[in-house]
Amino acid sequence: MPLRDGGAVGYESDQASALKGAEIVLEAIPEKLELKQEVLAAAEALISDQTIIASNTSGIPITKIAAGLEHPERVIGWHWSNPPHLIPMTR
Repeated sequence: MPLRDGGAVGYESDQASALKGAEIVLEAIPEKLELKQEVLAAAEALISDQTIIASNTSGIPITKIAAGLEHPERVIGWHWSNPPHLIPMTR
């Protein structure tokens, strides 16, 4: 949901309206490569070339998710680990 004037959260039922002016897009959909690629390709057509695209994937390589996009270099992994104080992170 995009933030609107004054920082309020709003709801849009139209994808183009929801993505208008977005600086970052985060997908959090089922772990199916083809589905993620399809959703992100549709989003990429509606956002600026500078918009960051983030995936909440926990196991699919970001390079595979970004394959086929016009600007794959802007796709990042942004996975949440919960609860963070109980899940050890390795270096």
